[in-house]
Amino acid sequence: MQVLKSAVGESVVCNCEAALKELYRVATDALSLIKDCRREPWLKAAITQRSSEDFAEVCYDLQWCTSILCSTTRATYSQIDISQPEGCDGRLGAFDLFRLETAAKQDQEDLRSNLEHHVCDASCVRSPAEPCLAAHVLRRLDNRPTALGADPMTRNSPSSLWQVDPQDLPQGKRLGGGGFGEVYQTEWLGESYAKKVFRQASGDSFKVEAEILGVLCHPHVVRTVCWSRLQEKRGYSLVMDLMKEDLYDFLHPDDDSDDDSDDDSNDVAAVPLSTPAAVDLMLQTARGLRYLHSKNTVHRDVKSKNILVKPLIDVPELEYIEGYLTVKLTDFGTSTIKKSITRRSHQTFNVGTRSWMAPEVFLIEEEWMYTGAAQSSPIAHPHKADVWSFAMVCFEILTREVPFKDELQTRLFHRITVDGLRPVLPNECPRRLVSLIQRCWEYDPRERPDFIEICNELRYIKGLLLTGS
Repeated sequence: MQVLKSAVGESVVCNCEAALKELYRVATDALSLIKDCRREPWLKAAITQRSSEDFAEVCYDLQWCTSILCSTTRATYSQIDISQPEGCDGRLGAFDLFRLETAAKQDQEDLRSNLEHHVCDASCVRSPAEPCLAAHVLRRLDNRPTALGADPMTRNSPSSLWQVDPQDLPQGKRLGGGGFGEVYQTEWLGESYAKKVFRQASGDSFKVEAEILGVLCHPHVVRTVCWSRLQEKRGYSLVMDLMKEDLYDFLHPDDDSDDDSDDDSNDVAAVPLSTPAAVDLMLQTARGLRYLHSKNTVHRDVKSKNILVKPLIDVPELEYIEGYLTVKLTDFGTSTIKKSITRRSHQTFNVGTRSWMAPEVFLIEEEWMYTGAAQSSPIAHPHKADVWSFAMVCFEILTREVPFKDELQTRLFHRITVDGLRPVLPNECPRRLVSLIQRCWEYDPRERPDFIEICNELRYIKGLLLTGS
């Protein structure tokens, strides 16, 4: 290390160390993804198989990290142009995309062949009333598009979610709850998951929602793997990825005012997040929202309580308490059951989200409070309401404070729209990041950037931080 410092300078080595740490993290994610696809028995691995989007994202991240490392070491080779935000679009080149899609199609052909020649045994038969696991995977394979550009929302097919017997989902530790019902830890096919129990959902609306959730598949969106009808027709449950906690609890570990889980432990104290770690949290969140918007799905309730986090797998060098963690969006459809997904959204009021709520959504709440009915005309730019809420989450990540925490909630709409009140960002926040967040909380939704631009800019800022620029 001393020889390297004398050769290229200590500052270059420090920047190189940050870039290497990021490359190590991404490479570990790639290895974990590969291991997930090679688990035994293969049939159970096929049930929870990952999407092409997972591989496309990790392949791009590897290329981007390599380009960042080349920049810090002054090497001339670079796979991605990182000199401008437009070069940080998160998309693989045409040739790499073609190779990935070709490999994905070949994998599906091999899987289909294995399924068609599968011989049932005790490991794949759940109960006499259910078909074996192979039959379910084959049916899902018949209805899943292989191309990365294909839109699964447009297909007319049965739900890709596996309906399981409720007795196959043991009820473990209570993780939390809300107006919808409660969340418990459960086991399915030998893996740990979260089981979200809906007590009041109607059968038809829940099945529509389950189908929407079943086709959303992205590294930064909580994956739903199966569903169940509760015994004695008392409701329904969804089985999802198990995460450690939500972002709110991570950022505010000393705040137990909204802690409704059975776990009373406080694992970490609130420590300031480094700017690179904070930007990484923002970027992961933005990537998930970009994916939802690309599927014409509006989250409608973006806040730290609806962003789940967990430690990075097998990367002990990147501490969880420092903010290096995996982020996944949740509650983007189940908080309010939707009959359809359209470009103009009839939004509904969700209690407890005012600090993150866009001004145009406040108008819906006001009408709901005074008339008891939601706004009759749709919001013209529903996706941009998510952008405002995202900006509030960014402020929360940077400061570990709830937006507008000292303001009266009944006066908040007036303070935002008439007085122009906005949260105060830290002085040490990079200027480009300040500019981006301020654009995201513009009063006029048309002035806010979309998540394609937001992701490009955040990745570019992250690159500047890693290279010390």
